[in-house]
Amino acid sequence: LLCAVGTYFLSRHFHAFNALLYDNMSPNVVFFTAAFFIIMKNAGPFFERRMSPGFRASTIGLSAASFGIYLIHPMILDAMIKARWGFVLKGDMPHPVYTIPLAAVVTYALSFLAVSIIQKIPWLRRIV
Repeated sequence: LLCAVGTYFLSRHFHAFNALLYDNMSPNVVFFTAAFFIIMKNAGPFFERRMSPGFRASTIGLSAASFGIYLIHPMILDAMIKARWGFVLKGDMPHPVYTIPLAAVVTYALSFLAVSIIQKIPWLRRIV
């Protein structure tokens, strides 16, 4: 709501669409990220009690790879945008309702696969 209303007023002020509040480095992203972190930190024990052992193990594995996924996902996105693997990710693809989630899932899966392989190398394991 803050992004939408703020963008409306900024765009009216500058007489053109202003995407300042949607940028990754905008000040409101810091607040959104901090709020999400606090919510997840406090909700963790609640969810942990309700997880099955298999789901808990999967979550721990994904969590262990999260920093590496964060580091490598821009390279995966760049490779998909430049069609280096035989398929392309671009803005004029079919409807974004299903292409954005598909791109997110493919990026996450490929990033996780790459990090999992890197974690097998002893001297690189500390980085990712």
